[in-house]
Amino acid sequence: MAATESAQSSSQDKIEIQGLQLPSPVLAPDVWGNQKEQPATVNVKLLLRSTFQSASEKDKLDDSTIHYGNLAKAIRSNSTSSQTVGDVLSGTEQAVYQLALKGEGNFVVKESAVEVHLPKGSMLGSEAVVSSRTTWDQKGGRQETQEGFEVRDVAIPTLIGVNAYERGLKQPLVVTFGLEWRTADQQSQQKEALFALEKEVVNIVQETAYETLETLVEYVYAQLRRKTPQALSPGSRFRLRIEKPRAIAFADAPVIEIQRTVPAKHAVQSSIPSHDALSVTLAGLSVVKPYSG
Repeated sequence: MAATESAQSSSQDKIEIQGLQLPSPVLAPDVWGNQKEQPATVNVKLLLRSTFQSASEKDKLDDSTIHYGNLAKAIRSNSTSSQTVGDVLSGTEQAVYQLALKGEGNFVVKESAVEVHLPKGSMLGSEAVVSSRTTWDQKGGRQETQEGFEVRDVAIPTLIGVNAYERGLKQPLVVTFGLEWRTADQQSQQKEALFALEKEVVNIVQETAYETLETLVEYVYAQLRRKTPQALSPGSRFRLRIEKPRAIAFADAPVIEIQRTVPAKHAVQSSIPSHDALSVTLAGLSVVKPYSG
């Protein structure tokens, strides 16, 4: 009996809908910073409180699971003209709530995650993504909600590398960055500032001339904290990922990633010197790494 309970407690059943197209466009900042209607898709991820074993055994949908077809219809029916990203997030959560509440004290979803993907929300990247992740109690009450913002796959030509041949021409870096915060900690005006982060990241990265990605990621983080404190608010979780596709001939790319919790407000001090201070002669950059051939 104890072994059975242990196995159930370690089980996780999930239901997802990926790339759901909305019938109406979404009002959000475009790449120029103007509020414009634009296309959007929705991803929904549901972590169930327990397994959908009974539905599996009967080969029939029951109260142990969520009918993803009905969920998709409910999300699309909540889509309206002139809707904002916030409207889509709240409308999707409402659809999840209605389908997850199977009766008094029986809310079958433990955690829900909703992502709104904006392919026209990034100038140099593949997309901007606004998200919301909520944990629920057994009665359907919200325990905690975290929101997020991410810009993916931003291509930035950069002077980077320890080898002499890397110092004569900028090479592309692929940068993904994002923030996650508790809903109560972020004000609406701070959320609007997030869409301007891509420009700041591009300006910071393309002006550097470091040898290593490790130094670059720390420098970018320090500069963003100094230049955009309204976006990187204390307590938020910052993620920065940089890929270097041209570094290794027989690999897609080496990748460096950091995740940092933004500390309380104070003067930002960085141990990373500016890229000018790191300038060196070509003769001093003659190191050839094992993979360079």
